[in-house]
Amino acid sequence: MLLSSILPAIAQDGKALFGKKCVMCHGVDGKKVAGVKFTEEGIKKGKPPKMPAYEGKLTPEEIKAVVDYANSLK
Repeated sequence: MLLSSILPAIAQDGKALFGKKCVMCHGVDGKKVAGVKFTEEGIKKGKPPKMPAYEGKLTPEEIKAVVDYANSLK
């Protein structure tokens, strides 16, 4: 498989995961919660009490895909 065909698939995964896990709080455009910087560490560890931790619930690749997608919205 070529890298050029893998990258869009990863981006789609990030978009799909964002839609399932993040959109209800962060909004479709990622701006519903102002001033949030999406990082892999932030997704892994969360920010209690509102932001759940996804370490162990999402793979490192899925976390990176979500971060990449969310940051592309800005």
